[in-house]
Amino acid sequence: AVVSTQSGHYGRDLRDLNKKMKEALIEVTDESARIEQTYKSTMHELEEDADQLKCDNATLSNELTNCWAKIEDLEEQNQNYMNLLESAHVQLRDQGSNNPELDS
Repeated sequence: AVVSTQSGHYGRDLRDLNKKMKEALIEVTDESARIEQTYKSTMHELEEDADQLKCDNATLSNELTNCWAKIEDLEEQNQNYMNLLESAHVQLRDQGSNNPELDS
């Protein structure tokens, strides 16, 4: 009788343990699914961000190239104006030396 009572307790304990293990497995499976979904969602967002950054980088690179081209154009225009100014200065100096009336 003692053996059958003990085995009854063991049987009930094993059933309780089995039930708790199944519940824990369900919780772990659910949590794993949530983590996997969060991971996939985060990776998708990161991929979208990376794509956007590539586009932004390309746009900024093009804008920078355009800015450098404009700077080069402005430098060329500035040099042309400096050359014209120098030429005008030389002409005025030459006119002044050829016209003694301007000296007085």
